[in-house]
Amino acid sequence: MLLAALATFGVNRILFSIDYPFSTNKQGRAFLISINLPPTDVEELRMATLIDS
Repeated sequence: MLLAALATFGVNRILFSIDYPFSTNKQGRAFLISINLPPTDVEELRMATLIDS
């Protein structure tokens, strides 16, 4: 579903998050690493979700 959303809306309109406390940051990071996206797209998703890091 993420790839369909990316194809439809573009990486600059997607916000990735986890469902804490049901998922951990470790699981979210593993998911981002596992998807087949260019490194620049993964970085843009990562940067869009940072808050005061």
